Amino acid sequence: MPEKLQEKFSRFTKAARLELQKFPLDATIVSSAGEKKLQIQIAVSDLERKPEFQELVSESQARFYGDYHKGSKTSWERAVKNFFRRSEYYHHLFCGRTIGDEDTYRGYLHAFERRKMQVRYFAPMEDVAFAENSMDFGAFQIRRFKAEELGAILGNAVNEVFYPSSIANVNRLGYWWLLCATESVSALPLGIIDVGINLEDVYRVRPAYAPYPAPVESAVQVLTLFDWQVNSGNPPENPSAEQQREREMERSWCGFQIPFVLRVENNLLQPPPAVPFHWIMAPGTDLDEETFEHLDPADVLVWLNREETESLKTFVHSVSNRLSALQDKRGDWRFMEVALSNLVKGFFSTELDQLLWHITVLEALVGERGKGVTDRLASRLSSMLGKDGDERKTLAEQFRELYKIRSELVHGASPTKDVFVGHLRMGRDLARKSVLWFLSLLTVTLELAPGMGSALPTREEFLKLVDATPEERHRFQQLISYAEKLPTGFPYVQDWVK
Repeated sequence: MPEKLQEKFSRFTKAARLELQKFPLDATIVSSAGEKKLQIQIAVSDLERKPEFQELVSESQARFYGDYHKGSKTSWERAVKNFFRRSEYYHHLFCGRTIGDEDTYRGYLHAFERRKMQVRYFAPMEDVAFAENSMDFGAFQIRRFKAEELGAILGNAVNEVFYPSSIANVNRLGYWWLLCATESVSALPLGIIDVGINLEDVYRVRPAYAPYPAPVESAVQVLTLFDWQVNSGNPPENPSAEQQREREMERSWCGFQIPFVLRVENNLLQPPPAVPFHWIMAPGTDLDEETFEHLDPADVLVWLNREETESLKTFVHSVSNRLSALQDKRGDWRFMEVALSNLVKGFFSTELDQLLWHITVLEALVGERGKGVTDRLASRLSSMLGKDGDERKTLAEQFRELYKIRSELVHGASPTKDVFVGHLRMGRDLARKSVLWFLSLLTVTLELAPGMGSALPTREEFLKLVDATPEERHRFQQLISYAEKLPTGFPYVQDWVK
């Protein structure tokens, strides 16, 4: 014998069939015809005023109200409405499709009993194109979708009838590659309104680096470390020193932009998240999905051919593995998190703001207070990134030039020399490579950690090693070997003072 809730559920679904299946069965896709859309809206409105609906709401509240779900009857009415709308139950009935009430009932119980929900994020990557339509990096993916596929994922057929603020323009979105990420979060209990504010933090100001959900920001941190470049044309043959300098100042860089992030939740008791208001300039429709080699739409600034796309895939897998290895130690090396976050901020900034954030990355990694800070920063960066004396000298000069621009800006003065796009590129190159350098250093350190005792090296200790000359580092090794042979308790040794 069915339980009381199941009886109320069966009574309501019977009423739903009578109300929604009185229309011709050629209704097909509801969203394609305004008349059909209006018909289902009116039918559902009438159905949800029937006593069978109110009985189901009351019995559901009696069954599930407790430690998790609370709220007034209005909250429960909205939840039951959302379930039948978002599960496409009404839609399927209206279109004459066969529906198993047992499966629907199990889904109904699960919707109220679940405590976790899956959230999927879809972030359009503007200004960039790849030679593959789908790339899986484990924690996130980069994909292009057909409009129909996106429409099904986003629930557009239902949204166009019941949730107009959640309708996404899938035809435009289908042109772009989307950064896709997923996370599991707590399902919002009924009776709770989530405004995204923790009352304990109302008056606190915390650092904010990127306006993206955590899974998207984590993916972006990896992608910003890649060497995104714009094709700068053919260099002159045998350029003079002056020509080389001019060319360096004219060389720019460009990454991708993320104008907004779409959020898709599988909690059927809540309405779907609204789609951000947006205007997207879609690339040309002549996009060749097979070759990619000879197409160059004006609105795609960074075009990765097959070789470059493979390079990106290899790079992302490598960096993701290193960041995953450091995940549990980020609290020990907080400076790395600050540097990565500021690199993201610099990536999406424009003009001189970009330079300021990239210099902030460098200061997070190798900066310190006190006199002579410019020389110390220049020396450390050139030691880390320069392969020989000439390259180290060039890098130190570049940094001093950039740091002078930065200092003039933050102290309220206009730069004494012209600033070119090349300066912005140099600032990003230094910041990006320095983060990669430290990422490799920390990964190696973790591999060696079992032989170093419980305490991991600090940022300051790393910098002492960077500041030391090769001869001094060799001497450190000799002293360490020597110290291991000294008596226990050194420097106090009782036998030495008898």
